[in-house]
Amino acid sequence: MSWIPDVFSTLKTWVFKKKLLKFSSRFRRDTQACFYCPEMCRFACPVSETLRDNSVTPRGKMSILHWMERGETPDKITGSAENALWYLEQCTGCGRCTEYCLHEIDVAGALRKARKDFYSPTLLPTLPSIGRDKNILFCEPGRQNWWRSRANLLTRMNSPEVIEWTGPHKEWLQGKITSQALASWIDSFSDATNLWFESAEVAWFFLETCEELGRPVAKKVRLVWQEFFKDWASKELSATEVFHESYHLSRLLPRVGVSVPMYERGLLPQHSGWNVIDCGGEGFYREAHPEKANALRERFLNDLKSDGRTATTIISQSLCCVEHLAADKQGSVYWLDHLFPS
Repeated sequence: MSWIPDVFSTLKTWVFKKKLLKFSSRFRRDTQACFYCPEMCRFACPVSETLRDNSVTPRGKMSILHWMERGETPDKITGSAENALWYLEQCTGCGRCTEYCLHEIDVAGALRKARKDFYSPTLLPTLPSIGRDKNILFCEPGRQNWWRSRANLLTRMNSPEVIEWTGPHKEWLQGKITSQALASWIDSFSDATNLWFESAEVAWFFLETCEELGRPVAKKVRLVWQEFFKDWASKELSATEVFHESYHLSRLLPRVGVSVPMYERGLLPQHSGWNVIDCGGEGFYREAHPEKANALRERFLNDLKSDGRTATTIISQSLCCVEHLAADKQGSVYWLDHLFPS
């Protein structure tokens, strides 16, 4: 009869969320939930915690959207449309607030969509043409020759063609380009056999856009992590090494139906909590506000010290984060290949 407590718990959660926490149908549920919330997620927001500003908490930013739904203009709410855009940009897109939210509100997604009202959709950049029946690996810019020299790794993925990713995921996240504008480009991948992604952030962008557009090409997406996680999971880290995880891998990708097996607790020896970190996604945030992103980086590294972590080496699955964190820790931040010197 051990299933009885589980059924009762599920029923209680459903009643609490769907009945007791029901909002007026006049406005969107997400913005109302944030507007009336006592800011239980504030501690999880790297921007508000770094800037020490109540107006840029997840609730503060979502409240702007709620007031707009009530008919107020950006000028009246924040002083000007430019000021309103500034507030909506104060988000790294990390999804931490959603993780701690009772209502599971996707604040980052709501802010991204709101920014589209302020930006005019831009033209698509020049993108690589994809032939028919291709097995493709999209790598980070400047990483193409590195991958081509790793024949043993490529063989395990059936020797894909290596192409540097030049897609507009940053523009899409900032609201400068609509998903609809990407439709014809995404359709050009329809005949590919596999689409391998080195970057979890880029893979999530591609999958999320495919989901919004209802494009079946998403089924062909593969993560490099999925192919090699068994090898990486067997590597133990020392007490002075920390592993930089990705919120895209551990939280966002599972939301769009991608199983990332090494993030199931117990598969990664180094995934113990103490020596695993997440910088909070300021790699995207720095595209709009580089100076504030530097402050976030400094706060993150100082937090390691204040926690008593004597980290001499940071190993990251994200090349974007390697570049960002290495600005303050030269020579001690590495990508995953650091685990495999040979």
